Amino acid sequence: MNNHPLELKSDIKDLGVLVDEHLCFTKHISEKVNKANQIMGLIRRTFTYLDKHNFNLLFKSLVRPHIEYANTVWSPYLKSDINLIESVQRRATRYIPEVNKLSYADRLECLKLPTLKYRRFRGDMIQTYKLLSNESRNGLFELKDSITRGHWLAVKTQTAKTKLRRNFFSVRVSHVWNSFPGHIVNAQSVNIFKNLLDEFCEMKNIIYNPEFDFHDTIALSRILKT
Repeated sequence: MNNHPLELKSDIKDLGVLVDEHLCFTKHISEKVNKANQIMGLIRRTFTYLDKHNFNLLFKSLVRPHIEYANTVWSPYLKSDINLIESVQRRATRYIPEVNKLSYADRLECLKLPTLKYRRFRGDMIQTYKLLSNESRNGLFELKDSITRGHWLAVKTQTAKTKLRRNFFSVRVSHVWNSFPGHIVNAQSVNIFKNLLDEFCEMKNIIYNPEFDFHDTIALSRILKT
């Protein structure tokens, strides 16, 4: 370009997200997990004792943002990446003397900390609510023409042949979004939607369950409908 050779790159960082040529975010995830673990290590060296209250404040404000920023874009579908992200919180919760003898699921429930898998799922649903509350919908969703069951904001489901495409935002959320009760998706504000979503999912016992697979959208949809 203008007599200058262009450098060939296999990845590039855009708005803080590392995107590679295959649209695989493993490198980005690894980078953010390392950063989160470094911050958690700094907290351990700074505080000689961590109780539940202080841990929640520090983890939520200093550690978790590194592994949640823009996760609607890079949300992983590979088990290795999912487990790597979850390992940050799994390891961190062991540093609290009050709960370190409990299982990971029990530690989360005691601390009122959802799994990071649920947090990404929750972020997807919040973003979907925001888009569908906007009449333009940014071309990502198309409402169903006729609705015989479910809520009036039900969207047309999209099919995909590859795992990469199935993990694309508008594809992965459509089945699940259509499974929610109308009183949740018709919430009058984002904050009300968040509260209703958390209450509903806690009732379904999926918030603190580290074994639950949020990528099995068919199974998840059945659970939400029952």
